[in-house]
Parts: sequence; structure tokens; C-alpha cells
Amino acid sequence: MSFQTKALLKSALKNLILDIIDDEDLTDLNDTDHFENDLDMDSLQGTSLLIHMERLFKIKLNHQELLKLFNLSLLADRLWADLQES
Repeated sequence: MSFQTKALLKSALKNLILDIIDDEDLTDLNDTDHFENDLDMDSLQGTSLLIHMERLFKIKLNHQELLKLFNLSLLADRLWADLQES
């Protein structure tokens, strides 16, 4: 999957995260919402996010790296950088 802009990548990530969290009360998320503290993402959901990102974006991150990329903005920045290199 290729993205013309970082905004399109961020939108795809946002939709993926909302699907994985699957909370009826959560209809949107901010770029700076902490996955665990603000969105209550648990470790199973984090693992699911990693697997989906590997498949969709053809990138490899481990769980420890994901812990450092704890919001949409940080995650999109990292993925965008990785995709630009490949």
C-alpha cells in the first residue's frame, strides 16, 4: 500500500487504530492521544496493531518500539520515514 502524503498515511492509521480499539464511545482520536493511557489500548490490541501494520505497510516494528510510538503523531512520523526510505 502506498501513500502520496503523510496525511493520507495518518488517516489510514487512525482508521486502523479505531477499528482495533473497537469502542462504541470512541468516534475519533487526536494525534496526541496516548494509546494506552487515553485510549485504553491493551497489549493484545497493541499486538494486533503491529500485525496489521506489518501486513498493510510492509514494515517491521517490535512491541518495544511500539511502546515508544505511543500516539498517532509519533507512529505516523516513524512509518512515513520508513516508507520514504523503502
